[in-house]
Amino acid sequence: MIKMNSIILSLKKNKIGIMLILTAALFTVGGQYFWKISNMHNMLFILIGFLFYSIGAVGMIIAFKYGSFSVIHPMMSMGYIFTVLLGYYFLNEIINIEKIIGLILIMLGVVLVGVGDE
Repeated sequence: MIKMNSIILSLKKNKIGIMLILTAALFTVGGQYFWKISNMHNMLFILIGFLFYSIGAVGMIIAFKYGSFSVIHPMMSMGYIFTVLLGYYFLNEIINIEKIIGLILIMLGVVLVGVGDE
């Protein structure tokens, strides 16, 4: 059984790294979004996409300095959740039950990996 204390301790220990990696995930997803809407024809959107993606990559590097690698890196999978939400709100994509189950499993996996930090 998962102990709430171990979750809280892991969050405290990795707090800055987690915030940075989630921000990095948002930037990389944002970069991919701009590439998607560019249709490979709008050079401004392509460049904005590279800028966002680059900021996300640098953010990942910095985040690894502020937490356990085994906790911080799996948090990048939250990018999948951000992608589904971005697709739903801005690209009119459908969120079906399979996607919902997948997103729940991703979040559960991230929590379970984070709990293992000591």
